[in-house]
Amino acid sequence: MRKYFINKKDVHRIDLSDGQWIDIMAMCSYGIRKKAISAMMRPSATSSNRDVRVNMDFDAGAFNDVLLKEMIVDWSFTDESGNKVPLTPENIDNLAADIAQIVVEEIGRLNPQRSEEEKNAL
Repeated sequence: MRKYFINKKDVHRIDLSDGQWIDIMAMCSYGIRKKAISAMMRPSATSSNRDVRVNMDFDAGAFNDVLLKEMIVDWSFTDESGNKVPLTPENIDNLAADIAQIVVEEIGRLNPQRSEEEKNAL
């Protein structure tokens, strides 16, 4: 059955090779996607005489940053003393790049773009 609303309690566990894990929201909400797209867009304008040109640059890193910070809901990481590492934006920024990439790819796999049939049905 198709879900029409996202329940943040529906999680998907990413098992890492060393027994560690990261839980993410199973589906991306419209609000998170909108926030990620807005973070990614970098408009700029230039003008000469009466012409104004608007350019749009895209920052994929900013898009992924929002996805990671909004969709990671828990993890098993502990510090040297065995205390759980808190789930904070700063600690997400400190994830190893390959681990962050695994999470981003899994988010993409779980949240594919709509099919042409779905787009045409709207």
